[in-house]
Amino acid sequence: MKTLSNRKSSEPTDPDRRDDQDEEPLTDEELFQRALEGMDSSQIYSAKYQGSPAAELPPKPSVLPPSVGDDGGKTGNDRGSEEVDREAVRAVQEAAFFEQMIGDVEPIAGRDKYRRRPARASAPTAETPRRLKTPPLATEGEGLHDVGELNSAQRDLLRRADGAGNLPELHLRGDQVFEALARLEEFIDEERRRGRLFLRVIHGRGIRSELFPVLKPAVIRWLEDHGPDHGVCGYVPQRQPSGDYGALIIELDQ
Repeated sequence: MKTLSNRKSSEPTDPDRRDDQDEEPLTDEELFQRALEGMDSSQIYSAKYQGSPAAELPPKPSVLPPSVGDDGGKTGNDRGSEEVDREAVRAVQEAAFFEQMIGDVEPIAGRDKYRRRPARASAPTAETPRRLKTPPLATEGEGLHDVGELNSAQRDLLRRADGAGNLPELHLRGDQVFEALARLEEFIDEERRRGRLFLRVIHGRGIRSELFPVLKPAVIRWLEDHGPDHGVCGYVPQRQPSGDYGALIIELDQ
């Protein structure tokens, strides 16, 4: 690569040349060398590899003149070198500009914490509420007066209750809901302490209620929501031929 100094020294001095006459266009190599001479080598290294925001951008040439051969046209080698020189100048400029924009950067400490880790086992949740062995009964609609055919779990509970002999009974008909539920809880706890396994609770069919049955659905909801906490493991309606019922058989755990 010939330098600017060599170019100037090798050109003959023309005393008749006008002062305002422009010099001939610089080649791509000369433009590239001029851009590099305007930058300190330490700045180029710092801008490209260390991210120094103080790196200075070299001036971007407005037009890169073509290399001219002896015959006045561009040779194949000249065209190839032009493209290489342009890419080199562009790479230096873009690297310095990028580092100027983002400023100093620091390596990430502890990269391991950003790696994907195996999912942790879910924390233990509260104990799952115990489920009753029999299906829940309807608390509204037609199911309050027509339970349909009993399933196998319900029939099995009835069979075992029949074999237990006379069952303790609790009559709730005529009670207010709050009073009835308090008596139901007390009755179940007491009979469980005595070791009883099957109980009968008579709540009525609710056909004389002003609008709809109140006590029957209230007892069912209590058994579903609170019964397992008091040892209830299942219940079944004492179904009449019509499908309606007014009493429940309750099974307690041992």
